[in-house]
Amino acid sequence: MAARTVALLLALFVVAASPVQGEVRHRITARLDPAGHRLEATDRITGLTSPHLALLLAPTLAVAAVEGAASWRRDPSGPLLLDGPGGEVVVRYAGTLFDPPRPSGHIRFVAGDATGGTISPEGVFLDGGSGWYPDPGGMALFDLDIHLPEPFVAVSQGRLAGRDGSQSQWRATLPADGLTVVAAPFHPFHGRAGAIDLTCYLMRDDPATAKLFLDAAAGYLATLQARLGEYPYPRFDIVENFFSSGYGMPGFTLLGPQVIAMGEQALKPGYLDHEITHNWWGNGVFVDPHGGNWCEGLTSYCANYLAAEGEGEEAAEEARTRWSARFCLDLPAGHAYPLRRFRTKSTRTDDAIGYAKGAALFHQVRRRLGDDRFFAALRGFAHDYLGRQASWDEIEATFAHAGGEPLASLFRPWLDELGGPEVRIERAEAVAGEGGYHLRAAIVQTPPVYPLDVEVAVETTAGEVTVCRRMAGERLDLDLVLAPLPRRLRVDPHHHLFRHLTFAEVAPSLDALLARGPIFYVVAEGDLGVYRDLAEMAQREHGGKIITSAELPAVGGASVWLLGRAAVAPEAAPLLAGHPPDLAITPTTVRLGEVVSDAATAILATWPRPGDPGRFAGLYWGASEAALARAPYCFYYGADSAIRFAHGRPAARLRWPASVDPLAVAVEALR
Repeated sequence: MAARTVALLLALFVVAASPVQGEVRHRITARLDPAGHRLEATDRITGLTSPHLALLLAPTLAVAAVEGAASWRRDPSGPLLLDGPGGEVVVRYAGTLFDPPRPSGHIRFVAGDATGGTISPEGVFLDGGSGWYPDPGGMALFDLDIHLPEPFVAVSQGRLAGRDGSQSQWRATLPADGLTVVAAPFHPFHGRAGAIDLTCYLMRDDPATAKLFLDAAAGYLATLQARLGEYPYPRFDIVENFFSSGYGMPGFTLLGPQVIAMGEQALKPGYLDHEITHNWWGNGVFVDPHGGNWCEGLTSYCANYLAAEGEGEEAAEEARTRWSARFCLDLPAGHAYPLRRFRTKSTRTDDAIGYAKGAALFHQVRRRLGDDRFFAALRGFAHDYLGRQASWDEIEATFAHAGGEPLASLFRPWLDELGGPEVRIERAEAVAGEGGYHLRAAIVQTPPVYPLDVEVAVETTAGEVTVCRRMAGERLDLDLVLAPLPRRLRVDPHHHLFRHLTFAEVAPSLDALLARGPIFYVVAEGDLGVYRDLAEMAQREHGGKIITSAELPAVGGASVWLLGRAAVAPEAAPLLAGHPPDLAITPTTVRLGEVVSDAATAILATWPRPGDPGRFAGLYWGASEAALARAPYCFYYGADSAIRFAHGRPAARLRWPASVDPLAVAVEALR
């Protein structure tokens, strides 16, 4: 969905207090001067039937005239106040919009650069929250005629009705919750996906990169239409932004230059496919701002997660495991809030709640309904609410109708409780009897209770036996009769359940190491400057203290990141005692797996601290200065336990087990 800052969201909530009835339509004619940061526009608005209205308009835009209202005035805080609007209200206004994008400051992408809307020689970005047109709030149809100087090219929503050089006309095909227009000296490249027009707008003449993105978009659209129903717009555009972003708008996506430069890497799940999916969820069916943002969780599920499923069960299980891990690692104490309150992502906490927990909820619904009814419900939801706003209540009602049963008991804890299910095995014992063994086990859940569909695997002397049970309360008692001797009991062996984990239950990773203090970053004296740069980057975002190798013996119960030569220093030996056998460390080199490290090799690895579950030790080491050329990007791989880089690119990736697993126990044999 289109980007909006928290402050602008609050402004929209204020404006939305003005009731608007009927179908509102904007017919905007706008002339932009990027060199002067200036906008001159006329907006002809129909469908305003309320007697008193407050229209959001940026304070830097002056109203020259209003026609069609009994009276009007400008509120000191910015909104345009109308009394007695007629069948058509015409607002003429002009001024400047120049809020240069500000970097987010995160060491890996969490949210795009921040701007309240800008017109500049570098590019134009004006979204619905920037107040670039008089907005009464709610849904509306938007027609736009836009004029720019050469060589600027504009991209907006709806059907491209015409283009003559830097002038273009855009016509609404569906109502939307706002209008976005972007512009820059683009090079357009065209393609098709069946009846859908595709265009890739790049900052440079690069047909090879354009073809990569156009071909990928066509493939994604085919897959998504088979799953979710007909694509709701006549076109889809991939637009290169002039600042860091990953935004989806109705009919197009705005990707930052770093993403475009990634080429094929950007075509992995979670980038282009995610933004295309938003044309169903968030930009096809829109989010009711008063009912919680469901679209990021559903988009993440339908794009990122289902793509992992397509790669195989191992990739799907890893994706499910990471939902719970992100929720544990990215929620500082006291920062959790209910999923129903999620609005937009500006921090990693928002990401863990709105994206990870949200996606996990849809997985639980799918497991309850089964694939056929789940995907049929999604297609029906997309059809029934296209061009309308919907809330979690409509989501729940849609799935309840498809499943033929009330689902309030499933949705309520997921949406209104702070955490997630906390599950453990209380006992597992087997008694020998006639014809085999009687296995009795108890699985308990700490309140609040989440209804769970639980898979239980019993390892026996003759193989594995699996059963599924529904857990509706705090306790689930199992009573199984088995012919072979049961050895071990595992609950949720394939990680279908989203759970509230402890740090000891999380697989080791750089993200886990940096998630809570105290943290020490160890840099050897006289080592390459890049290592201290990394330590300072991590310290700015996560806190902690930078120390030398000589200070290591004084480090107590803390997580420790060993950088460069500090990883092979004698003082690091106690921390290295617990590292996995895949990792080999000598006084001169580090090796991951059987591949010998050469001058292009860098290693990133994290493991649990010996005897201190929930604390981690890790290292980042490069065989040469050249091997560290892309060192700042190591934070983007924070979810892996270990990575071997060759020339700055991942060559091998490993995931090691957590220190503790409360859902796997040996079965006690009783006589």
